Amino acid sequence: MRYQTPSGLCSPNNRFFVWFVQKNGWFTHKVAILLTCATAAYYLCVVTKKYSDMTEDMIADKSSYVDLGLSVKWATCNLGANAPEEFGDYYAWGETRPKETFADENYKYETGMFYSKYNLMDRLITLEPHDDAAVVARAYPWRIPTVFEMSELLFNCKWEWTTLNGVKGNKVTGPNGNSLFLPAAGFRTDKFFDDKSANYLTSTVNPGYLFSYAYTLGFWDEHTHITSQPRSYGFSVRPVFK
Repeated sequence: MRYQTPSGLCSPNNRFFVWFVQKNGWFTHKVAILLTCATAAYYLCVVTKKYSDMTEDMIADKSSYVDLGLSVKWATCNLGANAPEEFGDYYAWGETRPKETFADENYKYETGMFYSKYNLMDRLITLEPHDDAAVVARAYPWRIPTVFEMSELLFNCKWEWTTLNGVKGNKVTGPNGNSLFLPAAGFRTDKFFDDKSANYLTSTVNPGYLFSYAYTLGFWDEHTHITSQPRSYGFSVRPVFK
């Protein structure tokens, strides 16, 4: 496909840089001159395409996700894990690096009073991409699911408490019959580690607790629910993409 270019920009010595912008559900890539080099001529162009038509093609490893017949596709493993039954890493809400100890004292947004971001002042309730552990670790289009997407997983799927390779957890079967496994990976605080239940992060803060809690998907055996937990605790992440 060829595109018209402004006069003088189409030169055999021009090299181009491509960047991507997502806006209002559309995935836009633009090509701009970066520097000159002895290469064949390129064309300056702006192309738009619905990004939901492109994201699945961007995932090279098709075994890394499962389509449950929901609005998003789910990773087969927790962030930091290599198998469905592995616990993976633990993250505080809005932090992008795993760690071993989780407390207000070492939480990224702790100020001694109100958290410095996602608070009553800025009114942000959904993680921005640079604060999303799945985006940082796996890159676009992976991200942490919203509370609405996690609720869809909870209410539109069949949940079965089971064991996979000796690890307890829930087998989640979607409307189309496909399934995934969520291990009972527990959660972490500065003094406590529980491996008999699970809490999976969403990208949505709960404003009802002065923005100090975030929504999670929690389960203990077959008891599964959407709950809220302190943002500074350490939780599992199961990435999604749309």
